[in-house]
Amino acid sequence: MVLLPEPNGKVGQIDVTNPKGDQSLDQAYQSTVVPRPGEPPQDPVIMEKAAVEKQFGPAFRMMPEIPVIYSLFFELETTTLKEYSKALLPDIVKEITARKSTDVSVVGHTDKAGTDEADRTLAFTRARLIADRLISMGVDALILEIGYHGDGNPLIPTSEGIHEGKNRRVDVTIR
Repeated sequence: MVLLPEPNGKVGQIDVTNPKGDQSLDQAYQSTVVPRPGEPPQDPVIMEKAAVEKQFGPAFRMMPEIPVIYSLFFELETTTLKEYSKALLPDIVKEITARKSTDVSVVGHTDKAGTDEADRTLAFTRARLIADRLISMGVDALILEIGYHGDGNPLIPTSEGIHEGKNRRVDVTIR
């Protein structure tokens, strides 16, 4: 067992436990071994990155790539993309192409400023707008799944009637 850092460099923690003992791993490339059934996990050691690749490389290469998520933000109560979000569209197309992706979800969201029906409609309209833009830039429509949550899945939880810019978004997930 070896603990790997996440793509962003953060390291979590894992406990390796059996009836004979336990060890906590909380550093990048820290590992432990349970030599035989009925024996406790050995004391953790830090493995060299090259040794981890040599030992576990074939398994890593069989794993699917970690999805990439782009969040695109909108002006208040509109389908107008913020300029910095508009600038991400070519990057999204490049990522889809580089991965040869056949599974991309485009999901619309709103803040809690409107009625439920209006929020759902706006969220869907935003998602459809982004999907149409991606298609116009060469993305195959057949690989896109369009969805929406309205105000039901906020990045920043707020009370009803509150405008929150980070909730006015479309998330594009590339798998």
